[in-house]
Amino acid sequence: MHTILHNYNGQLLILSLLIALLSSYSYILILRRSLSLGGHSRLIGMITGGASLGLGLWSMHFIAMPILPGGPAQFQLAWIILSLFVAVAVGCASYLLACVRPSRSRFIGSGLLTGCGYGTMHIVAMQSLNVTFELSYKPDIIVLFILAASAGCTAELLFNIRPSENGETALRMPTTRGLLLGGSIFLLHIGIMDVTRIADRAAHPHGAPFLFDIIHAYTITMWVSIFAVFVIAVLLAVYYEEQRRIWSQARELEQRYMSLFENNRNMVFWLDNRGGIRQVNRAAVETLGYTAEQFAAEGFIRTILAAPGASGEWSRSGSGILEQRDTYDLRLRHRDGHEVELAVSNVPIVQQGRRIGHFVVAEDVTLQRETERALKRSEEQYKLITEHMSDLITLIDREGRLLYCSPSYEMVLGLKPEEIVGRSALEFVHPDDVSPVLERIRYVLETGKPATSEFRFFHRDGYHLVIDAQGEPILDEHGNVAKIIVSSRDATVRKHAEELIDHMAHHDALTGLLNRRAFHDKLSLCLQEAQRHHSKLGLLFVNLNRFKTINDSLGYAYGDMVLKEVAMRIQAVGGTAVLARLSGDEFTLLLPALSQAEEALPVAARIVSVLSDPIALDGQELHVTPSIGIAVYPVHAHEESLLIQYAHTALYVAKERGGDSIQMYSYELNERGMSLLELENGLRKALEREEFTLVYQPQVDLRTLNIVGVEALIRWCHPERGMISPLDFIPVAEETGLIHSLGEWVLRQACREIGGLRSEGYSIPRVAVNLSGVQFRDAGIVRLVGDVLREQQFPADRMELEITESMAMYKVEQVMEKLEAFKRMGLSLALDDFGTGYSSLGYLHRFPIDTLKIDKSFISTTEHSAIVGAVTAMAESLKMTVLAEGVEKPAQLQTLQELGCDYGQGYLFSKPLTLSELKEVLADHTRYGNISEVSSR
Repeated sequence: MHTILHNYNGQLLILSLLIALLSSYSYILILRRSLSLGGHSRLIGMITGGASLGLGLWSMHFIAMPILPGGPAQFQLAWIILSLFVAVAVGCASYLLACVRPSRSRFIGSGLLTGCGYGTMHIVAMQSLNVTFELSYKPDIIVLFILAASAGCTAELLFNIRPSENGETALRMPTTRGLLLGGSIFLLHIGIMDVTRIADRAAHPHGAPFLFDIIHAYTITMWVSIFAVFVIAVLLAVYYEEQRRIWSQARELEQRYMSLFENNRNMVFWLDNRGGIRQVNRAAVETLGYTAEQFAAEGFIRTILAAPGASGEWSRSGSGILEQRDTYDLRLRHRDGHEVELAVSNVPIVQQGRRIGHFVVAEDVTLQRETERALKRSEEQYKLITEHMSDLITLIDREGRLLYCSPSYEMVLGLKPEEIVGRSALEFVHPDDVSPVLERIRYVLETGKPATSEFRFFHRDGYHLVIDAQGEPILDEHGNVAKIIVSSRDATVRKHAEELIDHMAHHDALTGLLNRRAFHDKLSLCLQEAQRHHSKLGLLFVNLNRFKTINDSLGYAYGDMVLKEVAMRIQAVGGTAVLARLSGDEFTLLLPALSQAEEALPVAARIVSVLSDPIALDGQELHVTPSIGIAVYPVHAHEESLLIQYAHTALYVAKERGGDSIQMYSYELNERGMSLLELENGLRKALEREEFTLVYQPQVDLRTLNIVGVEALIRWCHPERGMISPLDFIPVAEETGLIHSLGEWVLRQACREIGGLRSEGYSIPRVAVNLSGVQFRDAGIVRLVGDVLREQQFPADRMELEITESMAMYKVEQVMEKLEAFKRMGLSLALDDFGTGYSSLGYLHRFPIDTLKIDKSFISTTEHSAIVGAVTAMAESLKMTVLAEGVEKPAQLQTLQELGCDYGQGYLFSKPLTLSELKEVLADHTRYGNISEVSSR
């Protein structure tokens, strides 16, 4: 018995070794490729790789089969097929075991399977020999060779999970692993052959072969070699074509990467694992001013770190946790010396499961950070202002809960912010004001628009303050109202002043009765009630006879006391009647719900009776007698204006009859109407005959006593009746419509005359022209004023238009449009007779008014100083100036000066002057320095 190792053919031995190495190499390449695939492609790759390894090693065995004693060996086909099956099955099985969920334990199992399987294949293939001797083996040695081959196969597989530090190259690692795998199987083959023993035995030339014919050794060697080389060549060609495609894609991806890298608007740094910069993009070079070569210098980046502690942050870029993104802020020093603030993000670069570096993406946020710091400083300043201002700053949520209250809450309301934050704001609102406040809150929440509100708010001491508040919405990122910030202030003092002014606007300052405007409002309401209930309404005009004698003989102070007493006595008689003082000594009384017109007569008689008693003043008894005119709706008139006209007519007739006279209107009194018709006809002729003239009353600065303007006043010089007061002909002009022509004449004449004075060198800062209600309500008034100014070439900023309170409150929106149009033209606007009308203070601040003219009735006595002071203070808060009318005494001037009134107008300074008289005054002086001297003129 001897071994068969010495029977090997050297050339075939080398060929078999090459086949083993090439098949192993192709197996390794397919294994690497399969691990990167998924699904069916991975399964097909596994089967292909296993089959290629099995075929190659099976081919190696038969190619290396020795030339046995007795001539070339012959083989039995069935055993050959069986050995081929074992080779392919072992290759596929080991491949699947290694590729499905790769792990160290699976690699070890696959190596054992490979060694044992190919050892088995070798033994099976040996059985295919058709020889005349017996084969025997040494089991212990074969086991050792199988274990050694298994160890080599396992080591080859472990390269999958232990790559080199520098990363696998495309050629070296597959080649090394192919040598290790192919060499291990080849040595297994040689080792088994070395321990195989042969012994002579009788051949069986005539025995039937097992299953198939006998195949000659040279034949099988040739075809197996051709087949193996062909399969391996095809696999290698497919692999390298695949690699070429992959390399082409890699180059394309690299070009895309470089385009993204270089053209990124943010700075991008490529760092290795030690934190060194391998490459930077163009944005980094342009932003920081250094060259790419400077960045790549060893340790250069740490030399430009602006903050000493920032190097630790930068070094984290090279030691971050795998797959973890790291972000931080960093300051670098620009080449010119200034600091650049960066928002930095670290992105790890991972290759085959290992991090090989980082991309550091940095955005220049210098401007953003400076803005944030400025915003923070602004917020701190705002907080400082908020905490030290007297206004109440409140933040509430959508449910009305207090989220923040400024420290001023304690100062104004006595409530500590920490005690009320978290509670509902409505808890502290007066119960009567909760509904309107809640409505305003809902308005802000639903519309996203600001809103104002005035309400009463609880004070710790138990009373309520009037709060004027404005709420502004705070929107969230979706544009919805999330919170409301409320800025409010204590408006209690202002509210009281407004109530006082409101009372003043609707009541007579002397008697406390309704004034003229409030009376007209009340009359309109009573007429509507009478129409609705089909009842009668009596209107009484009461006038005191010879009252002027009391003023002239005893003075205005006594006259005022008489008027107060008369008002009290008439009010006691009237009961539910509405009493008003229209002007001077003229009173009106409304008697609603009369069933007969004659029911007004007993009331008038009682008035006469109560006024017949003397009035005792400072030991003196004064006797006053009234004249009373009566008109009844609907007996005498259906319209308000006619009812007033007829009551006036009756009053005039009563006055003509003497004291204690009562006159009910009748149609026989229409002679008065004839007089009005004569006046109307005279007005029409007066325009044609140029019977009108203008006079000018100076307006004076009460601080410097300089003339600051003049008011143009119309006068009618009738050829038969002499000078007629505007109080007599203006109402007729308004009623007949002649006021339009008359008003246009006044405007044009004032521009012509004052413009002429200015061209002559006289200094007149401005001229004031009155607009009547009918004239102002005309739709073409704005165009008319503009046309006249252009025609006369009169500067708009030297013209002031005066309107009354009643005109301002007629169709407020239309009034606003006209006033704003006048302001756009450059005109000044004045509100005349302020305090005698019924203007709404809620609208007053909206009107673009420049000057408030206080009616002369409020400066006739010092008792009205509080009212004048309140008007002055309100005007100052509204940025308006105040002009007092009817200044006739030095004491009045002194009071007005003390109260801060801006301008004055009246006989103390000058009577209305003709144009020639005005020239003399302007030529003499423009300042009234000696008031006593002026008052004497």
